[in-house]
Amino acid sequence: IAGDTKSRRRSKLAAKIAEQIAAAKAAIEGAVYTRASSKRRVRHWFYALDERKAAVVLFYGNRQLELAKGKNAVECAGLTGVVGTLELLHTAVLQGALDAQITSAADQLKRAFKPKKQ
Repeated sequence: IAGDTKSRRRSKLAAKIAEQIAAAKAAIEGAVYTRASSKRRVRHWFYALDERKAAVVLFYGNRQLELAKGKNAVECAGLTGVVGTLELLHTAVLQGALDAQITSAADQLKRAFKPKKQ
C-alpha cells in the first residue's frame, strides 16, 4: 500500500506541474490559463525576480516543497526558462526524485487536519 501512496502523490504533483507548464506557456503568449473543469484562473508557482530572471516554487497542497536544504525555489532565465525548469521538475517527480519532500509535505498537511488532544 505504501507504494500506491507514493505513486498517487507523484501523479497528483505531476498533474499540477503539467498545469503550471500550460500556465507558463499561456503567460508567454500573454494569455490567462484557466482550468477547463472549473473556469478558474490557476495560481502561478512562478514569479518574476526582475526583467531577465524568474523563480519557480513547487507546492504540494498549500505547502512549499524544499528542493534542497533551506531552498524552496529554482531561479531560471525569464518565462521561457520557467517552462524548461517545470519540465525538468515534472520528469524528476515522475522518476521519484522528490519522494522524500512530497512525503514530508503530505505528513505536515495530515497533522494540520488531525484534531488536537485536550
